[in-house]
Amino acid sequence: MWVPIEETGPSSPSWVTSWAGLGGFLAARWRRARGLMPTRLSWDAIGCGEAVGGVGLLLVGSLVVPEEAGLGIFYLPLLWIVVIAISIRYGTPSAYVAGGAAALGSALTLFLRPDVYPASVPTEELSQFVQSCLLLAGGIVAGGLVQGLQQRLAAAEQGHQQATAKLEALADRYQVLAQVKCELERQIVDSPASVVTLYEAAKRLQTLHAPELYRSILDLLGEVLGASACALYVQRGGRLCVQAARPDVWPGRPDAIHGDGGLVHQALRERRVVTIHDRLRHVPTAELAHEPVLMAGPLLGHAGDPIGLLVVERLPFLKLTPTNVRLFGLIVDWASTALQNASRYEETHEGGLEDDLTGGYTAVYMMRRLEEEFRRARRHELPLSIVLIELTGLLDLPVGHQSRLTRSLVTFLHQRLRPADLVGHLPRADKLLVILPLAKLEEARSVARRIEAEVKAGALTADTDDARFSLSVGVDAFSPELSSPLQMLARALADLQRCRLASRRNGGVRETCVGA
Repeated sequence: MWVPIEETGPSSPSWVTSWAGLGGFLAARWRRARGLMPTRLSWDAIGCGEAVGGVGLLLVGSLVVPEEAGLGIFYLPLLWIVVIAISIRYGTPSAYVAGGAAALGSALTLFLRPDVYPASVPTEELSQFVQSCLLLAGGIVAGGLVQGLQQRLAAAEQGHQQATAKLEALADRYQVLAQVKCELERQIVDSPASVVTLYEAAKRLQTLHAPELYRSILDLLGEVLGASACALYVQRGGRLCVQAARPDVWPGRPDAIHGDGGLVHQALRERRVVTIHDRLRHVPTAELAHEPVLMAGPLLGHAGDPIGLLVVERLPFLKLTPTNVRLFGLIVDWASTALQNASRYEETHEGGLEDDLTGGYTAVYMMRRLEEEFRRARRHELPLSIVLIELTGLLDLPVGHQSRLTRSLVTFLHQRLRPADLVGHLPRADKLLVILPLAKLEEARSVARRIEAEVKAGALTADTDDARFSLSVGVDAFSPELSSPLQMLARALADLQRCRLASRRNGGVRETCVGA
């Protein structure tokens, strides 16, 4: 006979439930490990199908298997196993379907097999009805518990993904910072020992041959800034036309500057270096995507009008720093001076720069260079010193002797000074001016003392008859309160006169004998 489940019926054996849940869990993990997990919609369909199939199989068995086989004893526990297993494995809504199907199967068994539950025992019918309700409620509760667990797992997974994304972002930032650190270390290692070294490298800009000068300017940009694409425009026929470029062809590079607007025209209009960073403050980012230039600096003439333009079209990202922008401005300033000199050379055909008799620069050129160096020192806060040398008694010598003695002194100075230093004349023939760019006052005084000591020791010789003259030296250095290079000359002359008076008080004018 079929034996109805009494009060012990609703609770199936714990080991059966545990093994069923464990089996479902392991099956799900096996599917996930092999990438066989279906989509959520198909997963719910599979769960509902398995719930209906399992309950249907038990229902068919309860109707077909004879009661002597003893299936009735395990019928309700098996239904519980199906509900709990489906709930644990698939969650909602499969758990609801399993609970409803189990309740419906239990009710169908009650009505289709009345011989199993006699009508004379109403309590058994009531117990069977309660069992059906419990199956439905058990499926709902188990499904809710599993759904809550799944939601917590989903939240944990989402948190894990967010944490992973943050870690990846931090890793990217760390990598970028590491690259910046390596680039800064490389720049520190590769940077010149001093600004003087940079200035000496720029000495190549002193060439007066225009094509060679154009190439030297672009080479300097490549060596100092690392620019891989740049161009030089020079005023030709009222237009700025490209005269030199690296490489020869570059996308978006015009042969001549025309039109209005853009970074280039802002640099020309404001007479200063303009970078892509400056444009970011006033121009939408979408427009900057079509900007072909990263930096532009106008080359200004003596009157302050643009005579050329220097542009950088490609530069390593980490090189676009305030320090390199300042260096670019310094190169633009040097290139302006060099371009002015080359233009004058073309106009005068080698005239007006050097004195053919002495080898020193002319007074006009020296005054112009002193004014340029004075402006550069003020603009870039660089040191600048001058040494003023007076040859007392030089004007009393014959003209030929004056030229030979002055040439010997100019040659003597060139041999003992830096390549970046300038030696030339002043309007008075008995005075020479030495310009010491990037030299402080103490360095200038050291140079003056060395010149005096060597001349006094007889290091200066000239192809003249024995002549006797006095050498007086005065020095001065740039300071922010000065407004004109003439003030530097006046202070150097005052220093020269103080040294002369001090020498006389100490026993007479210092004299040096120059022999043939």
